[in-house]
Amino acid sequence: MHKADHIELDVHHTRLGTVVGIPGGPVVMKIPNGPLFIIEEMPWLQSATIGFFVAQGSGFEPFKYSGITHFIEHMVFKGTKTRSPRDIALAYEGVGGMLNASTGKEFMNVFGRIGARYVQRGFNVIADMFLNPRFSQADLEKERGVILEEIRMNNDQPSQFLYENFSKQLWGRSPLARQIAGTEKSLSGLNSKVVSDWFKDRFHPDNLVISIAGKVDAESVPRWWTEISKTKTSLVQFKRISAKQSIRPITPEWKSGVKVYYRDVEQATVILGLPAPNVRNPERYAYSLLESILGGGMGSRLFQQIREKSGLAYDIDTGFSPMRGTGVFTIDSATAPAMLFALVEQVLVELRKLKDTKAKNAEFKRVKDYLEGSTYLGMEASSSRMYRNALGMLYLGRLIPTETVMQRLAEVSLSDVQNCAKKYFTKKNLTCGILLPNGMKDNNSVQHEIEKLIKKIL
Repeated sequence: MHKADHIELDVHHTRLGTVVGIPGGPVVMKIPNGPLFIIEEMPWLQSATIGFFVAQGSGFEPFKYSGITHFIEHMVFKGTKTRSPRDIALAYEGVGGMLNASTGKEFMNVFGRIGARYVQRGFNVIADMFLNPRFSQADLEKERGVILEEIRMNNDQPSQFLYENFSKQLWGRSPLARQIAGTEKSLSGLNSKVVSDWFKDRFHPDNLVISIAGKVDAESVPRWWTEISKTKTSLVQFKRISAKQSIRPITPEWKSGVKVYYRDVEQATVILGLPAPNVRNPERYAYSLLESILGGGMGSRLFQQIREKSGLAYDIDTGFSPMRGTGVFTIDSATAPAMLFALVEQVLVELRKLKDTKAKNAEFKRVKDYLEGSTYLGMEASSSRMYRNALGMLYLGRLIPTETVMQRLAEVSLSDVQNCAKKYFTKKNLTCGILLPNGMKDNNSVQHEIEKLIKKIL
């Protein structure tokens, strides 16, 4: 393997401590026509987590190329000009590390965790995947089959099947509604030229955010990039993220209503969805507390009521997903078909309680302590810091210190939470998807009965 000559680099950087008051905080650097780097040194660790992010997800794809970003996520693991797929895998796994990737509605990333002795090697491998992907037609044909099996596997899971249909029900014709992996029809239209052209246009180094947290020397990382990319340029002082590296807002119309689906299953699976603040809306702090009151752990209202007191379900989950242009709050569970109405009724009652009555001070303190504790525990992991820094830059163009987040949460009042519930938890906003066994197809009353419960309670 050819080793590039060492390239001298004139380093000018801004520590975030200088910019926003985080002493010893992450270092943020930018190369013109190259990546934005966010490096957080955690010298007490013996490893580091590396993430390469692009503000390109399934929500920005045209219908005919639906799934192309996810396809690229797979293809960058199929080899580069100098590394085979096995070389890529063993660069991490061979020293006990891990390498993975994910595609979402708004961004795609490749990330790995590796021992401190091998951080440069781990960085070089992911950089090579973004700079020199092979994209051969033979690899593409094989991976198309792999992804089709992934889609079929997901569709065989009742909760995943319902979620995909619920997304279409909720977002309508918006790209946000589409399956991230695409469809058999859209994947059939992808060839090596289409994928390569899409990659060159949207995955250019100028669009990259590279976030690293762990035992790493921040000053060295840009040099690694210039060595592997064979460029020579100076870093510039960080001021604000460029438009290319930030996530564009997608603002689809919210569609409410109840819809029932049928498959060969035994349980009734249900998802209830309500609108939520986007990632830049200050209400997200109050909404985070609202979500935690309902679904934050085993002490939450829904878990205590649905699982512990009523025994209606094995589990019940909530999720608050703020995006750049919209947000969604979901509640999902599964139960015996005979207990479906009781389950939905009790969930709606808990939503109504939050609108009608302020939470007690003791519960409110417990929930704030829960969020504070889980946040700080997460910050002890390099992966959490790596992700948090990258998404802060992609969504906000800046990093918000953890202490600032904690202060904003501390400032939220009981009235703020109740006002959020009143604003967002309305019958006109509620979207509900239900998956029932095929044997219940002749029971046309389910949708009607759920609609009656929503109208009566919420």
